[in-house]
Amino acid sequence: MRRGGSQGRAGANERGRHSLDKTGDRRCLSCDGEEMVSYSWAISSRAVTAATASAGMPFRKEACARTTSGFIPSGWFGILAKAPPSSDELIYAHHDRGFALISTRSPDVQRMYFQCDPHDSVDNWSDERVWEELQPRTVGNSFQLKEGRIFQKGIIPLRSFVCEPMQHGRY
Repeated sequence: MRRGGSQGRAGANERGRHSLDKTGDRRCLSCDGEEMVSYSWAISSRAVTAATASAGMPFRKEACARTTSGFIPSGWFGILAKAPPSSDELIYAHHDRGFALISTRSPDVQRMYFQCDPHDSVDNWSDERVWEELQPRTVGNSFQLKEGRIFQKGIIPLRSFVCEPMQHGRY
């Protein structure tokens, strides 16, 4: 990976972190037998528990001047589908029925999400119903969502945690 570039790699495994200081974060990764080094100047996380970001920060709750946390009254219904990419780009879509996101994990696996009730059950959603919900949320600008066999489903309740100031090192 080169500085300033962006190369997404699904399935990369972290082999070790070598620094988190004023020079940035350096991590060794392995993906499909290829060893690589990733450098970053900022760490952000959208994970449910923010484990990746919090693992990269020398976090101490007492170092925060103020913290805010809570649950958000919506969730993400997420699927993994064996399907070709619908686009070369990550797709964010806003619809009257809620948000949708379409992303490519590999040439034949797609990760897709749509906003849902966090108290709903996956058992209420047949594969057909999932596609009937995703298709209208992503219609527009000649975009065509490609469907495939769904092999994973889950509902993720959303929550938030903010530590102020949230900084370390250079800034």
